Amino acid sequence: MDRNFLSLLSRGRFTAGISTRRIGDGQPDPDSIYAALTGAAGSGSANGTLLVHSQVHSLRVVIYSSEMLTRTGKGWTGRLGVAEGRWIHLPDSPEDRYTLSVSFRTMPVLNQDELGALARSMDADGVVTDLEQVVPGVLVADCHPLYIWGELPGREVRGILHSGWQGCGISMVAGRAMNRYWGIPFSDISVYSGPGICSRCYPVTEDRAAVFVSRFGAGAVGRAQGTGEFSGRLMPSIDIQEANRLATLDMGMQWLGGTGLCTAEQEVLWSHRCRERRGAGRMLAFWLPTAELYESWRS
Repeated sequence: MDRNFLSLLSRGRFTAGISTRRIGDGQPDPDSIYAALTGAAGSGSANGTLLVHSQVHSLRVVIYSSEMLTRTGKGWTGRLGVAEGRWIHLPDSPEDRYTLSVSFRTMPVLNQDELGALARSMDADGVVTDLEQVVPGVLVADCHPLYIWGELPGREVRGILHSGWQGCGISMVAGRAMNRYWGIPFSDISVYSGPGICSRCYPVTEDRAAVFVSRFGAGAVGRAQGTGEFSGRLMPSIDIQEANRLATLDMGMQWLGGTGLCTAEQEVLWSHRCRERRGAGRMLAFWLPTAELYESWRS
């Protein structure tokens, strides 16, 4: 295994992990990193298709389901599911709270030769699939990758989600999608958090902290030393992992914990907030197929 790959969690025939190799200007692209990790020779579906969407800090998750997509001699045909969350203010709530509303739609796919190219052309911050030779991934640098898993007889439904402060709660969107499209009970869905910025390193304004409290409760907000123009001041700070834990449990899903690794504190990880000192870069987080599964695709 590549020494730059951190293996975090195993489920079924897949391993949740993150590559610490830098992705940025003049650096390897996500497909090259995936190929290096798997020893892929050439391209094509036999190597598995890496799906990384254009990330926009949304609550949008795209569903690639074997019941909605089929591959013919002309390419992939069928429909993709799209689940999107939106925070709605509850004006009569005693604590000025918000609730997350999730809407669903589908979009047609006609003779699409390569799903990876389709994913790159779409804005989304999460991928969920049960297609065997599809590898869901996201790019992160301080934002947290969330690995989500649900299993049915003969199917391994897995997804990965990109969660910065705006994307907290995206596990609820993905969980609703897994329940809707595959019928997986919420109690059988589990979520794990990869490396991301910690609350000690994420001071924010009072306004942003208030938004977090209204969505996730006071437990997702702490205090930290300010930086930049706020240097020397004790500021509110937000805990992205804790907010996602609270959201996951609120939906009745299982929270498996997290790495506890902070991208701003660990020199081996890439951090948006530390870009002036370390240089800019992002990391590829994804579900890596086991060596046995990968070889079966190519045999």
